[in-house]
Amino acid sequence: MKNLLIPFFLIVLSANLALSQSPSYPTPILPKDYNPTISISIRRESDSKTPKKIKVTLQELLSQVKSQLYTVTKHPVYNEKSVTYDGFLFKDVIAFIAQKLQVDNVNQFQYSLWASDNFSAFISSEDLQSGEAFLAWREIRPVIDTSTSNISHDGLWTMVEKHGTPGPFYLVWNNPEKTYWQKWPFKIVDITLVSQNVLEKFNSVAPESGDFTRTKGFRLAIKNCTSCHHISGVGFGQMAGDLADIAKYRDHNSFVSQIRNPGGRMVPFTATELSDEDIHAIYTYLNSSGDRPERKK
Repeated sequence: MKNLLIPFFLIVLSANLALSQSPSYPTPILPKDYNPTISISIRRESDSKTPKKIKVTLQELLSQVKSQLYTVTKHPVYNEKSVTYDGFLFKDVIAFIAQKLQVDNVNQFQYSLWASDNFSAFISSEDLQSGEAFLAWREIRPVIDTSTSNISHDGLWTMVEKHGTPGPFYLVWNNPEKTYWQKWPFKIVDITLVSQNVLEKFNSVAPESGDFTRTKGFRLAIKNCTSCHHISGVGFGQMAGDLADIAKYRDHNSFVSQIRNPGGRMVPFTATELSDEDIHAIYTYLNSSGDRPERKK
């Protein structure tokens, strides 16, 4: 029995040590007065078009929300390398935001995350049930060397190719193999709680036909596209064009190519994330009702 208990004790001790900051991880010298902010707000059907925003500082988060280290194995942005971050469990951040905004039942909301370069990501309750999300405010490395080209000038982050520093906040997950890249927003500056009443507005662009392919395409488009795009004016994104106009400038093959090999800030969708059949369903939906899905009044 003693021989069995010793290894178990070592495993528990090792796990506990993993949550504390190791002496081999030096604390970066933060820029003077470094205290980035993140805006928080709530959007209900009864709210004005632009809800009032409250700014929360990093220091306030550090004082009110438990911070810890968090390692992402096989990071999808950094060639599947292991990367360790300092930050907060996203569910704890949401609980803090709910208290700040005086929200009783946070489960009735979804979450819209906005980046400083206008990229946005929509995080659903289903996403949070499928994996654990973590809001990072800095990366932890054994050696901090700001002279290398791939490290941000403040020493807090490894640069993202073509996009620079992922700071001030970066949402990462413990299940990269199951989470779309668009659910990993960086440069986060805003978190908005979105009520179910607002989400029901998507029904205005639902296909009238009972056609299975169009209905499937509608659901896939809402889930995967509307964080950055609108569909006939409905959506959360302001970064990219309205997909209701897609038939004016892309045929089916061009549409598939754009999804598989996009440019700019858009991330590619692999066949595992969206199959060719899925893409066909989305395109069919977007081109229903003539050349575009007209929004029902």
